[in-house]
Amino acid sequence: MIVKHLKIEEVFPNEENPRYIKDTNFLKLVKSLQDFPEMANARPLIINQENKVLGGNMRLKAMQEAGWITVPCIKVDWSEERQREFIVKDNASYGDWDFAELMKEWAIEDLKEFCIDFPQTDYNPNLMPSIDTNPVTEEDMEKANGKIGVGNGVADTLDVICPECGCEFHIKNS
Repeated sequence: MIVKHLKIEEVFPNEENPRYIKDTNFLKLVKSLQDFPEMANARPLIINQENKVLGGNMRLKAMQEAGWITVPCIKVDWSEERQREFIVKDNASYGDWDFAELMKEWAIEDLKEFCIDFPQTDYNPNLMPSIDTNPVTEEDMEKANGKIGVGNGVADTLDVICPECGCEFHIKNS
């Protein structure tokens, strides 16, 4: 597929797109495109034959807000059914984040700026963790395992200790 740069006024947002972006995250997206415009070439907008966006609706709006003059696009010739299917599948989130891996390379503040949603926890970043430099033993794991189960064997919350920083927090088990 060939990426073409079209004048931004020639590309139309899809008003029927079922995805939306909240104000704070929209501003983060605008800033992200301003800071790293090459990213748009790596993920061009997907448009139909009428230049209506099928993939990248929020990016188009952010590019408009940022004052872009041209936008990278790939034009597809798909049936109406295929277009509708693509809009949903392109916006689906199939994977999950490995937060321990992410936090090895990135500060939490950076990840939040990238719009990474962290699981709801009781974690308070303003509290200084007490870091135990002794490794967790098999016996420690067995002791902790007995404390987790409640009621029907499923815990309401799980106590978690970050292997990198030693912070303790609780994850709601839903």
